[in-house]
Amino acid sequence: MRRFSWLLISIFIIFCGFFLFETEAFPAQENFYSDSKRMLERNIADGIMRRQEGDFSQSVELFRRALETAQRTGDQEKEIDCLMNSGILSWNLGLMKESSVYYKEALTLARNLRLKDKENECSTAVQIYEAYSMAKELRSAGRYEESIQYFRMAISLAKRINSLEHELKCLRQMSINY
Repeated sequence: MRRFSWLLISIFIIFCGFFLFETEAFPAQENFYSDSKRMLERNIADGIMRRQEGDFSQSVELFRRALETAQRTGDQEKEIDCLMNSGILSWNLGLMKESSVYYKEALTLARNLRLKDKENECSTAVQIYEAYSMAKELRSAGRYEESIQYFRMAISLAKRINSLEHELKCLRQMSINY
């Protein structure tokens, strides 16, 4: 009987110890997600601010972290925001193909979630990239008038989505034709 009592007491102590350890060592699921959500929002806001200040390398890092958090927590809308911001950052850094890849990935997610505004913006950004690339190819081939037409198309698309960064780069490149 004594052995049985000690066994029950031991099991009770182990159970209580495990319960205390688990509640102290592992935060509740809600805390994890709310902390992750706050960190995600902060990284996005800081990334946008750094991009606007011209600190692209810091902005890239902030959006990389935000994208990882969005993917880990399953927040696909924020994932789209991170991909789109990474797309414009890559554009600003002259990494045009990378920019297009980010926008295409965001476009796929936006379509899956049926977010028409984001889908339109991503689709238009991909069209800007395609027109921009064609314009540069035509310029390299000495076909300046055609190149200017493609740059104008890209500029018009950039205006449609109010993307001054896309517009500026296209204007700069178009000016080389003249």
